[in-house]
Amino acid sequence: MILEFYGYPVDFSEHYKVAVEKVTIADVTRVANKYVDKRNPAILVVGDQLEFEHNLSTSGPVTNLNGSIPEPPAVEE
Repeated sequence: MILEFYGYPVDFSEHYKVAVEKVTIADVTRVANKYVDKRNPAILVVGDQLEFEHNLSTSGPVTNLNGSIPEPPAVEE
């Protein structure tokens, strides 16, 4: 239904799968070399900070982001 809503072709899923399977290690390496700054790496950690075995700040600067999902708005009747 989503594919239809956004105007994707009926066979999009199959073509997408085939295209992804054609991606090589060389392709990934080329794109990573273009877009990833090796001098300034970043690591994304997702989870409850209190549940981590070690304090992440011991590895370097930490930026906390609030990724909580807000409650849906109340429905007026």
